[in-house]
Amino acid sequence: MQLKIKILPHKKIIELKKGRVDWKIIRDLKNENILIIDEEIKPSEQTALINEIMTNISDNFTGIEIACLDINKDNTLLKKIKKLLVQAISGKRSGLTIIGPANIVKKIKKNPEYLVLYVE
Repeated sequence: MQLKIKILPHKKIIELKKGRVDWKIIRDLKNENILIIDEEIKPSEQTALINEIMTNISDNFTGIEIACLDINKDNTLLKKIKKLLVQAISGKRSGLTIIGPANIVKKIKKNPEYLVLYVE
């Protein structure tokens, strides 16, 4: 089996912010593709994504693995303010989100600086 990884711009998840999931994301997961989104998605958006996917995919679908990484995570007040300002101006959060079907993505190990994806 050929492993496919699809990199999506944050614009693809705009509908997710409204509680809806783009049907192409669901199709990609059904086709056992791993998706990388170029921003961190909020926990509420993750919940909406999981709910939508599980209601639109057959019973034999094993589920999804999802992990987010905030590449600009910093505890200093000045850096937090700078990050919030950039987010307010650009409308985009920093980070990365990886989503994949659980039968392909066996585990995602999260480290503060990187993610390790274990696939089978």
